[in-house]
Amino acid sequence: MRTALLRLRKMSGDFGVDDMLPEVTASPEVAADLLDELIDRQLAHAAGTVTGGRRLYRLHDPVRQYVTYGPVSSWHPERVTGQVRLPRQAAHSG
Repeated sequence: MRTALLRLRKMSGDFGVDDMLPEVTASPEVAADLLDELIDRQLAHAAGTVTGGRRLYRLHDPVRQYVTYGPVSSWHPERVTGQVRLPRQAAHSG
């Protein structure tokens, strides 16, 4: 799961099973199972559908930020580009 999440950080915006094939896994079945697991663990959510009924998914923003930059205490200024916004609760939890 962790490796898949790290590979998903390269996805920009919404993605489908087909988008995961070159980056995460070569198997559409494994990609679909992984998406089910991410949704069950509330790390991703369905973002909608496009023409042809293809479902799109999206990592929740805090999850994407975490897999991109790591824990807040390990951020390195050279890795953080632009502004990083944390949910208010996370920013004040120490």
